[in-house]
Amino acid sequence: MTTTPLPFLFYVPHSSNLTGGAKTFLHLMEQLDRTKIHPICVASCPSHLTDRLQQIGIDSLIVPFPAILNVYNEAVFAYSLFDKIKSVQALLDYNARIAGIGQQYQVRGIWGRNVKSILLLGLAARWLQVPLVWDIGMEKESRGLMKILHWLGLNLAASIVTQAASQPQEIFGSQAQRFASKFITIPPGVSLAVPVASHRAGRCAEQTIRSIDSPPVILMVGTVNPRKNQLMLLRAVADLYPKYPLCVRIAGPITDESYFSTCQDFMQSAGLTKIVEFLGWRNDIAQLMQQSQLLVLCSQNEGVPHVLREAMQAGLTPIATAVGGIPEVIEHGKTGFLIERNNVDQLRLTIQDCLTHPEICVRMGHQAAEAAVQKFSWTAWSNQYNLLLQKLCQV
Repeated sequence: MTTTPLPFLFYVPHSSNLTGGAKTFLHLMEQLDRTKIHPICVASCPSHLTDRLQQIGIDSLIVPFPAILNVYNEAVFAYSLFDKIKSVQALLDYNARIAGIGQQYQVRGIWGRNVKSILLLGLAARWLQVPLVWDIGMEKESRGLMKILHWLGLNLAASIVTQAASQPQEIFGSQAQRFASKFITIPPGVSLAVPVASHRAGRCAEQTIRSIDSPPVILMVGTVNPRKNQLMLLRAVADLYPKYPLCVRIAGPITDESYFSTCQDFMQSAGLTKIVEFLGWRNDIAQLMQQSQLLVLCSQNEGVPHVLREAMQAGLTPIATAVGGIPEVIEHGKTGFLIERNNVDQLRLTIQDCLTHPEICVRMGHQAAEAAVQKFSWTAWSNQYNLLLQKLCQV
């Protein structure tokens, strides 16, 4: 006996490139059990992600939201009373449009990532009387306006998916306990289609670090902005070069021109222009990882970064700030190193230890790759997500 797949509306994360949350969403759609769930995707605008969805046979309905809603964080406080009223009306109108689509397709549930999408979808879910799934990914701490927005999201959502068990308390603070029954932790998976490279990476690390002609490569991947904190890495290597030959590659699109200018000015003043490259957006991250010995993440806050899981699978030694779900991924001293947020001295000393003791990179590379296979099974992640969606559809 065959059953008809249950329609479920997914709000496509906006991303100019396939990074972070956009990449995770694409993987979710690729692994969705379409014999049970029929995805109805809605996006605010066309993007690389909607193009990729179309390539795997999933079309996206484009529902642009008004410019007045294109604000972030506390920027809304700069609005006049009239504009605030207009923004509330725009939110209500957008929810009504989503509800209309949901009613047309008779959806059994709605999915959104980050609190802004929840504001665009939450009332629609209530009007349709279907469950709302809030995939946290990465959220700012509940302070000021964010605390109010998070309170709305926590009330509207039927199920809240986190990437790490520590996220509810870290993000929502005292509010987390009240809504504890709604949280479910599903550690994100990573594709194991590319062979685990720990042994080869380990050998390459030892050879490259010992080579004078080919200095070791430190790789950092992420959009160039204050949250990713590339400046912290630049400050750390400024105290190491030229004593230690090295090369720093920073891959990722520039989303904050002012911050990028600050990084460039520091590079110039510290004499780092010969060893630091800002590569911009790259679609060959896997190849860059194979050419590198260390992956450094200096983020101010995170969920569980996709690039961290990929780097561990590739046999890279990760050094990352102990924020968000990262401490649940890296076992300090065994599969990588955890450092304090904004602690430049600690980062410098950790990199220095790796440069002067190449066997650390060899050992860490092996262990990181093994941990990636054990912790980040793509199959386990997709199975858990499919079960959650199917359960909610049948409520």
